Amino acid sequence: MRRLAALSILVVLAASCGGESAPVPSPSRTVEPTATTPVPTVTATPTPPASPVIDVPVDAPTTYTRRLASNKVPVADLVPVGAEVTTAWRLPPTADQVSQIALAWTRGVDPFSSEHGFEVWQLFLDKPPWRLVYAFTDAASEGVLGVRFDVGDVTGDAIPDALTFEDKGGSGGCGVWRVVRSGVGFATPIFRRSTCDTEIEIASGTLRIRAAEYEPGDSHCCPSRFRTTTIRWDGTGWTVVDRVVTQA
Repeated sequence: MRRLAALSILVVLAASCGGESAPVPSPSRTVEPTATTPVPTVTATPTPPASPVIDVPVDAPTTYTRRLASNKVPVADLVPVGAEVTTAWRLPPTADQVSQIALAWTRGVDPFSSEHGFEVWQLFLDKPPWRLVYAFTDAASEGVLGVRFDVGDVTGDAIPDALTFEDKGGSGGCGVWRVVRSGVGFATPIFRRSTCDTEIEIASGTLRIRAAEYEPGDSHCCPSRFRTTTIRWDGTGWTVVDRVVTQA
């Protein structure tokens, strides 16, 4: 009987040792939240406007500090020292236009070796009130005899633009034509052409170019025909809208 009891105890112990142990739960792992690196906000730097074309002698003023109406500004104070204003045009401010002054000047005694120039001034709200926004100068060595100009809107924004001509003389009336576009706070060239035997004019918001055409044997005084081309500014360039050839 004792032997049977001992055998029973051994069987129980063997069963308890040979069985699988209950799984021990793994300690829970605390997951720390991942820190999000903030993405920096990139602010685009505005592209600065193109620098204005201002080609003047070193002794020429580029600002005028008195806040006067365009018809009250003494234009002699806007040109280089010793220069003479040959032509001046003034636009008073209106609801949709900018007050501006356009002028041509000359400096020198000999007409064949004098400086010549053209300038556009505009009135600003802040200081200095009057500023030079566009200018070109022909040095005495360039052989220009004078600068003349006309005004009219050729860009369709109701602000008058300028058509300039740098006269180099000769029987063909050679020279350089430019169109200077004016806007609020700026003026910039949008057309430039060197020609002989050619006339260009502002006509009903367009640019009309009349050029002589010669056949072999024609005298310089008497071309065979004239070609008249009309071009219009479309906001980015010039488009031909009409072309007519007439016999001389």
